Amino acid sequence: MPETPITPALITGIESSAPSFAASSTNCLPDLTGPNVITINHKEVEQYLAFHPDLRSVLGPICSMAREAFGEKAELELKLYRDPEMEDEYLTLYVRQVHYEADIMDRIETVANHYMGQMERTSGHLVVTTDFRRPRG
Repeated sequence: MPETPITPALITGIESSAPSFAASSTNCLPDLTGPNVITINHKEVEQYLAFHPDLRSVLGPICSMAREAFGEKAELELKLYRDPEMEDEYLTLYVRQVHYEADIMDRIETVANHYMGQMERTSGHLVVTTDFRRPRG
């Protein structure tokens, strides 16, 4: 069964009609997200960012704010989510903790809402959420 984000704080942008660009095979995401954000499917994320280049300017600040809000022990994973039922894809920043506090969704929404205005002017979509899994490390 595919992973489905649970109660996401959705940040949406305007659909882009920009042409697709070939993604680099080099993982330059740490330059955008910071070194402490896991990106397993970095080529897919890079391709999405190539199609939505204006998303790059807010991705770093969002990841930084999430790191600050959830601390060094939280795992942050950025991945491209593909909806299996419809042709839809978007970036997802998962927040994972060893112990989940009752206010985690409120804290996630605080991070997402802080950049809502900027995200409304970008193409593509970004979801900040948790899947309530434990960090891998």
